[in-house]
Amino acid sequence: MLSIYGTYDGKVVRPLVKVNLPPNVRAIITFLSDEGISGKEKSVLKPWVSRLAQQRRASLKTLEEVQRLLSTVKGSLAHTVIEEREERL
Repeated sequence: MLSIYGTYDGKVVRPLVKVNLPPNVRAIITFLSDEGISGKEKSVLKPWVSRLAQQRRASLKTLEEVQRLLSTVKGSLAHTVIEEREERL
């Protein structure tokens, strides 16, 4: 997947950077503004966006969960580097 910035001139979306992809490749286009979306379209999208936000929140870990998961990792990179350097001396 590739994310790039572009502009929309009313007919065509134009990338702001060169893209080395074959013609007619499929793309997902996300507009950063909802100015062009009607009230009816917004009402259709709202439940979908809400569901997506809930799924993302559900997959997030709390700081405590991350700390608990990391505490099960034995040793550390710094400790390993120090040991390797001590072995060389």
